[in-house]
Amino acid sequence: DERTMHWIDLIRLNGTFSENASNTTPLNFEVGEMWMSLLGNGTSWLHYLFRGTQALEVGDMNRARDEFRASITKRPNAHAYRGLAVMSSTPNEGWENYQNAWKCYLSLSEEQDVVKNRIGKDLSREIATWLMLNNRWDDLREFLSSLPESYKSKDRVLHAQASLHVHDGDF
Repeated sequence: DERTMHWIDLIRLNGTFSENASNTTPLNFEVGEMWMSLLGNGTSWLHYLFRGTQALEVGDMNRARDEFRASITKRPNAHAYRGLAVMSSTPNEGWENYQNAWKCYLSLSEEQDVVKNRIGKDLSREIATWLMLNNRWDDLREFLSSLPESYKSKDRVLHAQASLHVHDGDF
């Protein structure tokens, strides 16, 4: 299923991905040595994305940045931009990467990417919190107003909305 297909492909197809897996956004990320060894030196957007995720997980920021950028070059994707946002050195750079992640999420097809809704919910919570913590009130206001109704009831989104009201003096 959508949670495991990428990893099953790596086992079955000797370190490569099927066309179906190559055209879908992953939901599950493994970072163990055995899984990383299956990726080898593959050059698909997924190979770069998974290696970048592992590098970020172990604190190798330079390698993570390089892998995420290579993944984006092959196929712009929300996960790689999200990883770059987490590592950004300035709020402006972080916001640019989060905006790109959101654009990638919006461009996903629900028929092709059955995980679109889950990615959107996770990403909306993360972005709303990040904007709040970085005092980007105008950006937060605009972002919150653009969210689908089903995302607006998530705790972190509600917390960001409440913080925005406090900032605006709207009690």
